Parts: sequence; C-alpha cells; structure tokens
Amino acid sequence: MTPKLSPDRLLLAGAVVVAGLMAAQILGSPAALIFDEILHFPGVALFQSLGPGEDFLRRLPTAVGPLYALIHWAALPLTAGTAPGVRLINPLLAGLMLLALAHILKRRNQPPLAVVMALAVPTVWVVTGMALTEIPAMLFVALGMAALTDEANRDRAAILSGLAFGLAALGRQPYVAMVPLVAGIFLVLGGWGWRQVVLHLACGLPLPVMEMAIWKGFMPPGEGLTWDGFTPPAERRADAFNLRSMALSLGYCGAFMLLMAPGLMRPGRAVLMAAVAVFAANATTGFLHAVPMTSALQSLLPDSVIGLLAVAASSLIAVLAWLFAAATMSWLWRRRRDAFDVVVGLAALGIAIHPGVIALSFTSRYTMMALPFLVIMAASAMPATPWRLARLGIGAALGAVMLNSYYTTWAALLSQGLHGGGLR
Repeated sequence: MTPKLSPDRLLLAGAVVVAGLMAAQILGSPAALIFDEILHFPGVALFQSLGPGEDFLRRLPTAVGPLYALIHWAALPLTAGTAPGVRLINPLLAGLMLLALAHILKRRNQPPLAVVMALAVPTVWVVTGMALTEIPAMLFVALGMAALTDEANRDRAAILSGLAFGLAALGRQPYVAMVPLVAGIFLVLGGWGWRQVVLHLACGLPLPVMEMAIWKGFMPPGEGLTWDGFTPPAERRADAFNLRSMALSLGYCGAFMLLMAPGLMRPGRAVLMAAVAVFAANATTGFLHAVPMTSALQSLLPDSVIGLLAVAASSLIAVLAWLFAAATMSWLWRRRRDAFDVVVGLAALGIAIHPGVIALSFTSRYTMMALPFLVIMAASAMPATPWRLARLGIGAALGAVMLNSYYTTWAALLSQGLHGGGLR
C-alpha cells in the first residue's frame, strides 16, 4: 500500500509544481522588455554609463531608487541585459526572500513551510514573473526582519537590520520608515538600549537620507522631469489623501490573507455584523469601484459582465478591508508585549495604508510590498490541513492567468511593431 502523504508534504509538492509552472511561463515569455520593464530597465544602462554618483541618482528614469539598477547591472554577465533572461533575477531573489522568511519562522517557533503560501498570492506572480522593482526591496526587508531575530547579539541585530532596511529603502522609498519604527519599538519593548538605537539609525538612515537630499524630495526628478512630491503635474490629485486607494489596498491585503491563512481573519460577532453593514453601504454608495485582475478579465469577459462584477467585487473588497484591519488590530493587541510582532503588525498596516498618499492610479503592486509581514502574520494561523493545498492551487491559478495576460498582451503589441527595447 502506498503511504499517505502528510499535509506538509502535499503542500511542498504543490509548491514545487506551481513554482515550476511559473518558471516555465517566464522562460517562454516575450523576448523583449514589456510593461514597466521598459520604463525601469534604462536605469541599468544609465548606471553603466555614468557609474555611481549624484548625476546617476538625479537622472534615474522612474520614481524608485537605484537598487533595481544596481542589481540588474551586477547580473549583466548572466542576463546580457535582454529578455527573458532579465526576468530570471526576480525569481532567484524571491527564493532568497522566502528562505529568509522561513529562517524567521523557524526562530519564532512557527512552521517554516508556511512561506510557500506566498505563491498563493496572485500579485506575487506578476512582480516575480517580470523584471519589476518590488522583489529586490522586499528581499532586504526580509533580511532585516531576520536580523532582528538575533537575540544573542543585540548590537549585531541593530547593525544588520539597519543596513538591510536602508538598502530596502533604496529600492522602494516607503521602507525607510522601517528604520525609525524598529528603533522606537525595540527601545520600548525589545530590550534595546540607546546604544542599539544609535547603531540602528546610523546604519539605516545615511544612504536613503543622502539619496533624498540629492533628489531634494522623496523621488528622483528624472531626466527632463521637474515635478516634486509624489506625482507628475498632469496626474496630480487635488486631495492630499485618497481614502479609496487606502481602502483598496487594505482590501487586497485581506484577499492575500484569505488565500494564505483565512483563519487569521475569522471575525467575531460584532466584526461580522459590521462587515455586513460595510458591504451594504458600499453596494449602495459605490464608494469603492474596482475589478481585481482587470488586465486578465478584459481579455476573457465582455464589458457588461465586468460592470456587474465590479459592484459585487468592490463591496467584497470593502468587507475584506474591514476584516483585515480588524484582524490586524486584534493581532497587535494580543502580541502587544512582543517587539518583533508589533513591528510586523504596524509595518503591515503602514504599507497597506500608504497607497493613500500616492497620487497615481492604484495598483496592487503597492500593496504587495507588505508581503514579508503578511507571511509572518499568516504563519501564526495556518494549521496543517489539506485546505492549504487547495488555496495554493486556486491562488496560483489566478496568478498564472494574470501573468499570462501581461505576456500575451505585450506579445501582441510587439508583433504589431512596438519595440520592447533592451540593453544596448
């Protein structure tokens, strides 16, 4: 008789299969830069031409720091700066990120295998399957959080975590908030003294502060661009804070958590009653109006059907936003004496909320930056049941469809003569 596989072995086998599917998709992807790769990758040639310095930082072509360009420049001997080779870097970095998160979970007495449920998050497939900017920064966030688990040497933990968060901020500027957040929380709750706080700040802040001083703002001016703040003038919002973007982001965090560890968001009676009220209110007012996976659905469904889905999906996102916010606050309260977990919960909420101050159109890639924290939270409420494999399969299928929609759309555009570029 064939021995029955344990739920953990089934999950691991499923993760290997879906990772193989992602790898096959990437290897078969268009042989030219696509989507935002076209915007970001010229930074690599810029660094190759100018080298490190103020001129390079000022002329970065997009609203992110130099980390992406530096990593892809270092990888040129492997990728030759052409697609699909450049798309192999993010899967490698994502694998390292998951290993760092598994190390954290092992040290925190949580199941390390829980990290593979990150593959159930559809947006993970998008940011991993294209040469985009989120994964390099998230890797350094995961390394910084891993350094914080070193309780044997607090000085080393302060130094290494500061360096890692500082480098993460060179990839995605909102991560700069991790440095003061960790310093403050660990001073109050984590047993750090002022020595560790100073070491952490001294290692974490100089690079991003110097970068932003050169930019004279939070983002590079870019060659030929003259705006300041968060948004080009043509796309600037009148309002200082966009509640809809914040609610959408919280809702996407709720959806990600629903796929990874739905038990974390199991509501009490009062929270559930409030969720019903939130659904009804949004369906009536239309405060949120969004369709997840728009890029994929537009190629599959007529506009009339998408319109009907928008009402139900938007109200469901509003409910998920409420459930995620309530669950995270409850999670924080239960762990209020644990410095590490308080940092995790506050960072997850902070990243979820920050799209409200970005005056460009919302994308779930902004929310995806919370993934390292969401995985750590999810591991605390992920029993070893066969349902994990089912959720992994559902999320991975959605992610594969999303990634394929980008590939096929851009393949069609490239066949019509759109030049995807590359490093020349």
